[in-house]
Amino acid sequence: MAKKNGVLWEDSPIAIQIITKSGKKISLGYKPPSTVKEIVKVLNEHWSVRVVDPGTGMGRGTRYIDDKVVGEYSYEEIMKMNLFEWQE
Repeated sequence: MAKKNGVLWEDSPIAIQIITKSGKKISLGYKPPSTVKEIVKVLNEHWSVRVVDPGTGMGRGTRYIDDKVVGEYSYEEIMKMNLFEWQE
């Protein structure tokens, strides 16, 4: 069994899913929280696209090494430590 390593995000905007009027779902994949916030802003303010659950704040992350919690950090701390990883 693989051990948990990396950052588990909580209350963080890390992905965008667009749902068309016909119901088709389009995933834009995982992105850094700051990128998600900027995309939502453009969609909402400049294109008048209704945004459901835009969330608030940038969240926090719990860092794991070999299944052990080694720290809990704010978004800013994670970015300063260069701990952001793309998730699939």
